[in-house]
Amino acid sequence: MAMREAARGVAMGSSSATSAVRRIQRELKEINESPSRHWTAAPMGDDLFEWQFAVRGPPGTEFEGGIYTGRLVLPVNYPMAPPSIEFSTPNGRWEIGKKICLSNTSYHPDLWQPAWGIRTMMEALRSHFPVPGDGAIGAIDWPADLRRRLAKESLDFVCGPGTKRNRELLPELSPEELREDQPEPVPPELRAPAVVDPSAFQAAPPADVEGAAVPAATPLAAAVPQAEATVAAVAAGGGLGQPQQQSPQQQQQQQQQQQQQQ
Repeated sequence: MAMREAARGVAMGSSSATSAVRRIQRELKEINESPSRHWTAAPMGDDLFEWQFAVRGPPGTEFEGGIYTGRLVLPVNYPMAPPSIEFSTPNGRWEIGKKICLSNTSYHPDLWQPAWGIRTMMEALRSHFPVPGDGAIGAIDWPADLRRRLAKESLDFVCGPGTKRNRELLPELSPEELREDQPEPVPPELRAPAVVDPSAFQAAPPADVEGAAVPAATPLAAAVPQAEATVAAVAAGGGLGQPQQQSPQQQQQQQQQQQQQQ
């Protein structure tokens, strides 16, 4: 910590650090003048480059109702380089106290755009809550029931001594206000991919041919047990891949064909 602060102090004398301070002050002013109902972010003490944030779990997910805190550290050459983000509140989506990997964090400086700001980061972060971690750095994929439990417990979480409970960091919203949640626009490069429920898929019905009856599509949830039953039946009948037994008529026809060939 001391080495990082010392390095930051040396860099603060540069013109890029001075530009960063002006940019951060503008963003802080804009956030205070137009706050979001679903997240808040502000510098920790007098350090403009280290922020604390609180973000509300998106509705319709296992994070709904939760409020999660974390740290956002801006580089001295911000906004020419991306920040680092880590969580402090257990959530079941990201590890605690570890820098997370998103396209707008320090793990991807090649994807960062200086036009993005703290507001953009917070909206993008919130949209990534329901997205599978898929082994990304800092990501975890805990069961939905555990995430729901953590969402309830997060309201009384205290980030550190002398700080408020998470529930006090954001305004309490009614169920109607939560349902009316309209996230702010996020650049296409930062949008979270759509999460698709595979159980909603059904096989497309075949085209109707000359008035023939078209069977209804089989839901995926029903198709899987049917496939397993089919495999078990074939295996019980002599194993997969074995030829079927021929009838006496088929055997006689095969013998006649062999005699003709001879």
